[in-house]
Amino acid sequence: MSDPQRAFFAPFLIKNRSCGGGRITARSLRSSSAVTSQNFWATLTCVGNREESKGNCMTGADLADIYRDYIACLNQQDWSNLGQFVHEDVHYNGKRIGLSGYREMLVEDFRAIPDLYFCIQLLISQPPHIASRLSFDCTPKGILFGLRVNGKRISFAENVFYAFRHGRIEKVWSVIDKAAIEAQL
Repeated sequence: MSDPQRAFFAPFLIKNRSCGGGRITARSLRSSSAVTSQNFWATLTCVGNREESKGNCMTGADLADIYRDYIACLNQQDWSNLGQFVHEDVHYNGKRIGLSGYREMLVEDFRAIPDLYFCIQLLISQPPHIASRLSFDCTPKGILFGLRVNGKRISFAENVFYAFRHGRIEKVWSVIDKAAIEAQL
């Protein structure tokens, strides 16, 4: 974006970056032929007041960085910091389990799979959503997803979608490739 373009849109960018009130969107400004930068449009995702849009007024790269930090938190089993990434009212596959239930689910996953490690294979970020394909190469101790794995090394994937609110994960939709596990047993 040129300096004159930057000067013209500066009030919008400042208002938008701070997530102040008002309804400023890329759609409302697209009629200007002076704007050509895709990065500029990526910054215009904040709509509404501060509380409603916090966490939604970031670029895809920003949200992807938060997600990578969340995955690092899981891999380090840093449960005391999980609340930085996961909302108090988190829903998992349509059911409200809250942060404590989410933490409990993850702790149990690590009990069942001591060498559990979340590896991001694919990551798509479109605020306020993340789509990710996670891969696992691990050795579950006993029964996993109703299957008797009993210490056999297996590989499988999880396709997972997240909705963020206030900069934290509020909804999670997860599908695990159980057929891949079955094929290895």
